[in-house]
Amino acid sequence: MHKESDTIISSISRTRPSGQSIWQAIKTMVQDQQQVSKVFLHNLKLEVGNGAKVRFWEDSWTPDGPLLSLFSSLYRVSNQQFTLISNMGWFEGTIWKWTLIWKRELTLEESQQHNELLALLSLHHPLQNQADSLL
Repeated sequence: MHKESDTIISSISRTRPSGQSIWQAIKTMVQDQQQVSKVFLHNLKLEVGNGAKVRFWEDSWTPDGPLLSLFSSLYRVSNQQFTLISNMGWFEGTIWKWTLIWKRELTLEESQQHNELLALLSLHHPLQNQADSLL
């Protein structure tokens, strides 16, 4: 763990009121202190299980960050903004099939980005019978 994270954890332990859970204390610090928010959010990772709680475009579930940031032009033409991963395809047996729906036909540049997105998605997919988790 790096030094800034150690400092934040130490601060939470010292300032937590009696009877308040550690998660309530963390929530309060994240809401009240911008620097704590940055460090806290930077160290969170969503691990996709069945995808029922993770938003495909907006949440950070790939190692490179939210797909919205990586493929902003595709996000703008997506018909699936704010859609959960579990609604972005289906299982054919045990194999996940991604289904991306666009508002219009993609331009040549968008088609190239679409291919990059598909290559990335080939490395990531939901898992049947496993809940999403926050690490």
